Amino acid sequence: MNTADKSLVSVVMPVYNAEKHLAESVQSVLDQTYGNIELICVDDCSTDDSVAALETLAQGHDNMKVHALKTNQGPSHARNFAIERARGEFILPLDADDLIDPEYCKLAMDVFREDPAVAVVYARCKRFRDGESWEWELPEYSKERMLAGNCVHVSAFYRKADWERIGGYDERLHALEDYDFWLHFTENDRKFHRIDRHLFFYRQHADDGHLIAAYDNGDRFTENTTNLRVWLNHQELFREFFSEMAPGTPDKIITTVKMNILGLIKIVEKRKKYMTSYRKTNLTVFGIPLAGVAWSDSKKRILLFGQSVHTARI
Repeated sequence: MNTADKSLVSVVMPVYNAEKHLAESVQSVLDQTYGNIELICVDDCSTDDSVAALETLAQGHDNMKVHALKTNQGPSHARNFAIERARGEFILPLDADDLIDPEYCKLAMDVFREDPAVAVVYARCKRFRDGESWEWELPEYSKERMLAGNCVHVSAFYRKADWERIGGYDERLHALEDYDFWLHFTENDRKFHRIDRHLFFYRQHADDGHLIAAYDNGDRFTENTTNLRVWLNHQELFREFFSEMAPGTPDKIITTVKMNILGLIKIVEKRKKYMTSYRKTNLTVFGIPLAGVAWSDSKKRILLFGQSVHTARI
């Protein structure tokens, strides 16, 4: 019998100031038709009454555990904290304001049972706000599409063993941490499967119409430097695929990635005094040469040396 037949699924929920939506999100987990589930909620030092709300919701549910962190450390740390304590073979991250369909876990486990080679299972998604919902038009996964930008939402199933192999979510990232995580699967040519039903529902807030709303100061400077951290984590993957202009790669995808890296390098010139260490490199990212990289731990900056000196904050 395939282990997915009766495997425990651990739903991990990082929580930060989500008191208003917690009851709905938690209930969407408790309503799953798949019977073998645990829910691990980790409050990331909320300033509202999220912890009290979670403790109330957990009453009478032995499969729901609540943890409260003493300092705010971001969603990557909260997820890792929960997964370290997870007993399940399979993991499903779910943010504290989003929802899942009652059939999501069952249908995902069916996929793992029928095809053990599948590493990640996700579903089509809708965004919703103020009683309205609409399609989140993410393209179906392919290596080419993934390297141009994330096409798999955060609430996808995977095995805890893969999380252990990867080393968890990168805790230096407070955004795009899910994209960075999925790229580890892409690097190893792991199989993704999309269920062709709307089973995940992403709550659209008024202030998150653009990716950078969640970043420090809400500026494109920080967006680009977060992209930089992701690209540096997977530079061999990107370099291999794009610097050689892989045959069959759509021009639109290549153009998108090149524009991103060019925008990063052209962010802003800064003074050299921030440099505390320097490493020469012959790295070429998407055909753009970088003569060297330097960084400053105290200022949390990374400098790219191309035709001139540029710096980005990480």
